[in-house]
This record gives sequence, C-alpha cells and structure tokens, in this order.
Amino acid sequence: LAAVLIPRPRVEHALAGAAGSHRVLLVIAGAGAGKTTAAARFLDARGGRTAWLSLDPSDTAAGRFVSYLAAAVGRAEPRLETLVQDSLADGLLTEDCAGLLAERLGPRWTIVLDDVHHLEPDAPALVPLRAFLRYLPADALAVLVSRRMPSVDLFHGLLTDQLSGVFDDELAFSLDETQALLEAR
Repeated sequence: LAAVLIPRPRVEHALAGAAGSHRVLLVIAGAGAGKTTAAARFLDARGGRTAWLSLDPSDTAAGRFVSYLAAAVGRAEPRLETLVQDSLADGLLTEDCAGLLAERLGPRWTIVLDDVHHLEPDAPALVPLRAFLRYLPADALAVLVSRRMPSVDLFHGLLTDQLSGVFDDELAFSLDETQALLEAR
C-alpha cells in the first residue's frame, strides 16, 4: 500500500454500499486509482474471515490459481487448503476443486482477488474462478479488483442482483483528496 494514506470515507462508503447483500463486488478502475488500497481498507472494516490473493501474469494456469486461492484461504482455515490440495493431487478437476472450496466456506467470508486483469482475456484460470464464484455461499463475498471488467460470465450475476461494483467515477480522487495527498508528500 502507499506510504501516505489519505482518508477517503466516500470511497469506503461506496464499497460498503455496493457490497450490500451481493456475493460479488467489482472494484474496477485504471492503474493508480487506489483500487487495492480501497479494497484493503474495506476488508479491514468488514470483519469476518478473510483471504487475499494478489494475482500476477504467472498465475494464469488453472492449477496454480486454485492452489494459490486455497493457500490464501488456508491462512485462516488450514483444513480447506488441505482439502483442495488433496483433491488436486487425486486428479479432481481444478474447477471442481474451486467449487468445493467455495462451498466449504463458512459464514461472513470475504475473499479479495487483486489484479484479476492478469487473467484476461482467456487464461485457463478463469475456468476455476467462474466455478468459485458460482458456488460461493450467499453470505460470503468475493471482491474482484481489476483494471478492466473480468471475463467471468458476470452478466447472470447482474441480472440476479448477486453482483455490484465500484468503478472509476467513485474511485477518482476528489479535489480535496488530491490536495490532502499533495500536502502529505
């Protein structure tokens, strides 16, 4: 996170409002818009069990993605990581392992997937990501942080009111926030 953090209550309010009773929260804006910082602050304020996975261009393989996702969840719930790793070792498909992981999450989990744009446009990891989102319990939340809309079949989620988002307009720095940032440096 940035060395200087500027309070942005309007962004935090927008994220909390967008999360509401949805299962998927999109945080989408260009580079440097404060997406990761906003998601981290949202996660701190939200409470419950949490996992954070920062993706990079080498995470496009389905098996690697599922292993890393299980490891992120495993920091709070080690038995779930073991379940997924054993299932992968037994030859269960990556999308089935991701779905199994999602189904086993208890209440009030929040999972942040940062830099999802690294999986675009057609990484094999998108297949287990879709399964994870499909089987996520109603009382859990996946936060997808990206520079662009991810290709994970989100239109159904929009139509069934399971998805919401915070985009460039809400994340853009206000004049007061920009002034506070400049003064802090």
